[in-house]
Amino acid sequence: MVYYGQVIPSSSPPTFHWEVHLLTGFSRYYSKTDLCPAYAIAVALHPNMKLAYFHEEWAAKPDWIAGAVESIDHRWHESYRGYSTAHADERVVEEQEAGVEEGYPLSRWDRKRLALNQDNENVDMMGRFQQDPPLKERVTDVIQYWFGKSMDSHWRDLAKMALDYLTIPAMSAEPERVFSAAKLSLSDRRCRMGDDAVEALECLKSWQRDGLIAASRQDVKAMEDMPHALCQEDPE
Repeated sequence: MVYYGQVIPSSSPPTFHWEVHLLTGFSRYYSKTDLCPAYAIAVALHPNMKLAYFHEEWAAKPDWIAGAVESIDHRWHESYRGYSTAHADERVVEEQEAGVEEGYPLSRWDRKRLALNQDNENVDMMGRFQQDPPLKERVTDVIQYWFGKSMDSHWRDLAKMALDYLTIPAMSAEPERVFSAAKLSLSDRRCRMGDDAVEALECLKSWQRDGLIAASRQDVKAMEDMPHALCQEDPE
């Protein structure tokens, strides 16, 4: 038997062969996480873990660490670094063009914004974030942590990346429940409901269950029955 390039003698204890098969299966399963950088990005942007987690847990696998770092850097530079700067510049240019047409030059505040955005573009905030050691105090709400940082123009791009990935559900159980609930909402009496109405209805039901909105189950049920009532009034 060959395992990681080494020949395992058949005379080895049965328990050893069982461990080898188990580790081989785990290795094959976890290697699939390399196909999507979301896992590595979520760990690297968690303030209690960062890239230090990989260096500690994968110390014996430097190729794994290099692969994770490469995928994170690629997504950061390709999709997020300079994102707010580019979009801010577009807004300023549009405002400037509108101001010129009306006889108003670019304001001092707009010039200051352009200079600040240029400074932000020259600083790699991903590298700056990773330079600091992971926080010792446990961050219980990582979404709130990055939402607070998004208020700072220096961290806005990295915060957008963190919020995009850290809000991805870790399991598919909740989305599956939403799909099941949507099937109940889209009965034969409500087949004319549009995508936007179904989406809004499922959001309201989910928010009500989680206590995010001040509405009772009866209130949401009344809104759920509203499209059916409208269809009865207008059968065509």
